[in-house]
Amino acid sequence: MLDYTALKDEIGNRYNIVMGDLVQASDGTLVVSRTLGINTIYIVDSGETAYIVSTDYIGYEYKLRNTDCLTLVLYWRFMNGFKDQRSIYAGLTKKEFVIKHTEGVLNTFLTSGFTEHDSLEYGDVIVYKYDGISEAHVGIYLGDNKILHHLPGKLSSIDEIDASLIYRILRNND
Repeated sequence: MLDYTALKDEIGNRYNIVMGDLVQASDGTLVVSRTLGINTIYIVDSGETAYIVSTDYIGYEYKLRNTDCLTLVLYWRFMNGFKDQRSIYAGLTKKEFVIKHTEGVLNTFLTSGFTEHDSLEYGDVIVYKYDGISEAHVGIYLGDNKILHHLPGKLSSIDEIDASLIYRILRNND
């Protein structure tokens, strides 16, 4: 997904990820580098590849059942001390996963111990409207009006919440 050819001559330049797109910014979180390090866009000339190295769950390329929005949310919650609910989709075939995902994630969360709330708290799951569909996208609330999410075909990112796109707020009080 990252364009090696476009980035190989950008060494030292800084970028942010905004709504899943790489955007050059003088105060960007990520720096293009041929040296592997945290918060870098690492350029590997021998393989003509570029990839993002970050500790903030940003910059992942979208892969269904691996780094899609739902998998990212469940993994983030597990890694940040919330109840491990990655089993919600464990054991499903790819076809079953796609069917369950396209039928809507809201019911999946509601039948897994989550309840709806009117206000946001750190770690809440936000069911977000995407591409005109109310239940097709989820993210995690990080506080300070920030959402960690992963739009299809984009890079995972932390963005300002657009309140008009919130469909439901879900919390698991475990």
